[in-house]
Amino acid sequence: MIRNTFRRGLLIFVLLSSCTVATPPHPPKTPPEQLDFTQVERLRHLLPEYSDDELRLSLRKAEEQGRLRTTDGSDLRQQINALLASRFRQQYQDIPDQLWERVKESDWIKFLYEPASAGVGPEGERILPFAEASVGGAQLTGAHTEEVLSVQADHVTFTQQGSAIHVPAATVAVGDLLMTIPEINYLPPRPGENILESTAAILSRHYGKNVQLGEPFAHGAMRSVFANAADPDTIVKVYLPEKMAKIHASAPFKFPLEAFTAYFLQRDLALQDFLLKARQKYLDNGLKPPFDIALIDVRPEFIERGIIVQQKAKGLRLWKDLPDGVTRQRLSNLNRYFTFHRLYDEQLFKLISARYGIFVNVRSTEASAPRDIGLDWGEKFSNLFLQDDGTPTLIDW
Repeated sequence: MIRNTFRRGLLIFVLLSSCTVATPPHPPKTPPEQLDFTQVERLRHLLPEYSDDELRLSLRKAEEQGRLRTTDGSDLRQQINALLASRFRQQYQDIPDQLWERVKESDWIKFLYEPASAGVGPEGERILPFAEASVGGAQLTGAHTEEVLSVQADHVTFTQQGSAIHVPAATVAVGDLLMTIPEINYLPPRPGENILESTAAILSRHYGKNVQLGEPFAHGAMRSVFANAADPDTIVKVYLPEKMAKIHASAPFKFPLEAFTAYFLQRDLALQDFLLKARQKYLDNGLKPPFDIALIDVRPEFIERGIIVQQKAKGLRLWKDLPDGVTRQRLSNLNRYFTFHRLYDEQLFKLISARYGIFVNVRSTEASAPRDIGLDWGEKFSNLFLQDDGTPTLIDW
């Protein structure tokens, strides 16, 4: 009885195993010139199947044939524009949400007909010549999570001779790039010294003529920014002791105030070194770098007194000017920068925080929650100026 049951079960198994289940054929792709734009929900699922060239063809045909209106005469452009907005958001997905909110009401139908940047568009061209980083007004805190502290980086130890602060050099791997952290010697202001008057005197000696700073044209959490009357192509940023003291007193930092400024000066120059090497890597691979930078003059006579003499940058202000000046080329190039930023920012944050015990975060807007950041883009992305094609120039980091 058991044997017979087994045989019948085996027969059934053999019969079933010899059967094939027919799968319905995938419906053929509708030719682009025949897309029905009145079926908006169906179109939402179909759009990813079509290239930009095909969509341009289908929209042009629909326009010529009067198919961008429903049977009752309603214009479908607004609904189509919303679909294209989602499509472009996917193409430019590395642009931060707060910035995308500024441009999401754009004319995306018009965008479809615009070319992206030559050779760096979203349809198939690689934008990075090297592997992704091996990721394991700014605000500061003196404490953070253990996850951040688990990164493999040596914690720096400063030395002090008299009032002078010395911070040693180092070389650190950031992904496939080596960041050179330069030696810093910093001379804090003496008691009663007016650092702005001292800055004017240092600039006067350097340029061989009398230089007065005048009134600052911009202020940050740690520095004030001045025009450079001796060299209109540069600006002067000065670390102000009273600003540094206020931040230093706001959190339980484990180092004295004098080292605080020295650490930030070293961070400024180390990140500049990283950015220059990253740009060169693009150039070495025959690709346009996704950013430019306003170079800092690294002369010790400036750095040792907390003075940043930096190239003056010109361009569109990202937060204010982009919504009225948005083009597809600008979005494409802007997305390239934020892709680069995404690949390296977390590791830079961890390296800097592990080295100094300083954790930089930024609020992108007043309503945004603070986010940890390695390359600081500033509140309302104020550290980025846009060139005409949308390539950012970094004026701070």
